[in-house]
Amino acid sequence: MLAKVYTENYRNLQDGVISLRNRKGAVKQFIFLFGENGVGKSSFVDLFAFLKQSCNALYYNSRVIQMTKETPLFNLKEAALQNLRMGSNQNHVLIYELVFNRDHYDYQLRLSPEGNIVSESLFRRAHNEYHVVFSATETGLYIDEKLLSQRNREIVERYYHDYGQDYTVLSIFYFAERSEKIRVKKSLRELLRKCGRIHIQSDELHHVEYQNIIEDFGVSSSHGYAQEDLVHFYKASSIVISEIVKSIYPQVDHVRYEFKREGSMLTYKLVTYMNTGDGVQKAHDCHLPSSYKEVLDFCTVFLDSYVGNTVVYDNVGRNFSPETLKYLLGKILKRATGQAIFTLNYPTLLNYVDSHYIYVFQKEDSYAKISSLEDIETIRENHNIRKRYESGVYDQFNPVFPDYNHYRLMEWFDKHVELFVKKSNGLISEK
Repeated sequence: MLAKVYTENYRNLQDGVISLRNRKGAVKQFIFLFGENGVGKSSFVDLFAFLKQSCNALYYNSRVIQMTKETPLFNLKEAALQNLRMGSNQNHVLIYELVFNRDHYDYQLRLSPEGNIVSESLFRRAHNEYHVVFSATETGLYIDEKLLSQRNREIVERYYHDYGQDYTVLSIFYFAERSEKIRVKKSLRELLRKCGRIHIQSDELHHVEYQNIIEDFGVSSSHGYAQEDLVHFYKASSIVISEIVKSIYPQVDHVRYEFKREGSMLTYKLVTYMNTGDGVQKAHDCHLPSSYKEVLDFCTVFLDSYVGNTVVYDNVGRNFSPETLKYLLGKILKRATGQAIFTLNYPTLLNYVDSHYIYVFQKEDSYAKISSLEDIETIRENHNIRKRYESGVYDQFNPVFPDYNHYRLMEWFDKHVELFVKKSNGLISEK
């Protein structure tokens, strides 16, 4: 999970630290970031997208080339230039504090105004002491001798010599580990997998690689290329999706992933079956409600969160009524094991969210500052967001009661989703 991020010369965000910890120091699993249109919410989403890029760009590009698909390759330099503050001639700095189980890491990346990597470091914190995992500067690459064997260090150094100008060291580690060229310790492997598998759901980021659905190649929520060792996961997850969708659309009987062999690749597609006068039949798009695809996409996005991956959902709820969104979030996130981060531009949902999870944008000197609702100082009573929140002015619709039939989840979901999470974790191969 992301615990903290420091930015400098990053888009329109104010330089400084954005903490995602509560007052007791625990990392927040859920974040709801509220701001008006155009205030800079997408800049916050891009912090996660750039971390994902920095980790898996080399691995992703190698697979695109291998599959000879007409898909554009990632260019880290271009991505860095897009994130540089407009008109700035200073270095662009990002520092991520990441926490996985009891392991704490600080990943630091400094880029020039031209988008080139100036320096990069990864530190592991243990017993309040920092240990260098690797560090790359103009003088060369340093790797902790205790981290890798001599042979594995030589492999990473060779890749760094070949690709270090265009890719981060983190990306080289991820590529070498995922390609089974090197073996790393479990804690570092966890860091690499979690960073490389961040799921970004955003209309602003059209590149399919941002979407994840557990496997590492670009897919949509309903179809794509499947890895052999994840077939069982897709089959198990379709049961959960079916129960959620059926509780909203009674005419749906079930949904399931269907697989097809295309040469050496295995493709999958999420297919809906509906109850008709002639029995259960495969549904065509023209037979489905207009909102069905949005609900289906919303459910499949959080499959990543069920197995511990981070999900970032930009502009959540734009296609849902507040009642439906509250229902979906309340039931799906209750079982999430990964971090889930949302941006939204309307305040009606805020009354149904714990105030500790709410962050808001504040404009200071033409820059956007992101603050936790519990940390905002009282300025003026009529304009203070916390007081407005506590007074209930955002409550613009009747609360959704749990006994509404068309919003009720079947008992199966509440009883068995936890068992599903355990099973799906066991079904996913961690080579």
